Amino acid sequence: PHTFAVSLLLTILYNNNGHSQGDLGGYIRKTCNRHETKKTTQFRYARPIPIGGVISISALTKSDSETTGPVLLLEVGSYATLQDAIDAAPADGKGSIRMLGGINDFGTVNIKDKQIQIDINGQELKGAGINVDGAKASLTVVDGYYNRPEVAADYTITNGNKGSIKLTRSIDARNGATVEWNNGVIETTSTDEKCAAIRAYGDLTGQTSIPSTIHVYGGYVKGVEGCVGVFGQGATAVIGQQASPILEATDNAPVAGNGSNEDGNKRGGTSITIGKSTIIGKITTKGYVACGVYHPQSGTLTIEDGANIVAVGGAGIVMRGGKLDIKGGTITATGDKDLTGYVGDKKNAIPTSGIVYDHAAGYPDNANVNILVTGGTITGAHSAVELIAGSGEKGTITLTGGTYSSDVSNFLAAEYHITKDATGKYTPTLYEAKVTKSDGTVYY
Repeated sequence: PHTFAVSLLLTILYNNNGHSQGDLGGYIRKTCNRHETKKTTQFRYARPIPIGGVISISALTKSDSETTGPVLLLEVGSYATLQDAIDAAPADGKGSIRMLGGINDFGTVNIKDKQIQIDINGQELKGAGINVDGAKASLTVVDGYYNRPEVAADYTITNGNKGSIKLTRSIDARNGATVEWNNGVIETTSTDEKCAAIRAYGDLTGQTSIPSTIHVYGGYVKGVEGCVGVFGQGATAVIGQQASPILEATDNAPVAGNGSNEDGNKRGGTSITIGKSTIIGKITTKGYVACGVYHPQSGTLTIEDGANIVAVGGAGIVMRGGKLDIKGGTITATGDKDLTGYVGDKKNAIPTSGIVYDHAAGYPDNANVNILVTGGTITGAHSAVELIAGSGEKGTITLTGGTYSSDVSNFLAAEYHITKDATGKYTPTLYEAKVTKSDGTVYY
């Protein structure tokens, strides 16, 4: 079988007489002198343990306040597959894998109830996908050689990184698992419309909540049909906040849910929070327009300061279900002002607007849409905010803050009116309140 080199770091606690408290067993003999300082104690060990591979030398410094005994760090190499390296981690413990070479095809890897960190280390890893399964399971990805790609004024991206994880499917968090993408490049080439690069699956029965979670703190996430997807009650995605990741989808929305709500396939009840980040949606399929964030399901979508959401020839955010709370950030929809096209599986004419509430789509949670904007900058070639009205009960759009590229008077809260500045930007402004009745009723 194809053999590649990894450095597998397994953290295992040992008691004071040198015997293992973990699952690997074996007696460890101290081979180096113990060195003590006022605040730290360092132990060095070197001895092969029968778990495969080669252990060279290991060392770890820990504060006396952090641990009551020595901590052993094992360095292991030469596993036949990436799955073998993951399986070598303790069944209920943590393992850290630092890649020392590339992999042409690792297939589908499974992480069950383990906490695994992978350092891409500037290498190229190719495979089908990674399944992270169980409430105790997590995958954290870093790349010590990562440099943030450059985003040009026309939203083309120049990526100079050699290291990456390239998939034909996805990384999936299921049954309460967590995926953390701290930095590095991940790309999926799948053209399945439900196949984002990283996906979280909650409960699909509608009976409970399963908190499977995605954190994209940094890095560059690229997909054809999407970058981050959340499906089912409890599925959660947090993008940005700590660093400034870049998400680019070349033929669909970078961030999306799914509006299905039939028995056994209820995909609502999700949570998405987008902070400091750059999210770019593009399109190549004829008849469609781009979309930055697509939200057809029940659930919450929160946009915070530092978010930069762009649809290149399309709509910034399309709401067909759920609640949208925009507190800050920038939402931009480029293209011709008369351009329209499809988004998702509903063939409605979606314009190049910053925010689109597609009520006419008639999705299961359509009447419950609630859009509140208290800050941010919303720009669209056609309009800043657009309501595509259909029949039946409608949700709400309420604007009390933010800056807009077009007149949004129809969506203002009652106590606000619109003001236009010298640059042509529109801003909601509070009326001066006037009390005209003895009962204290306020009119504006």
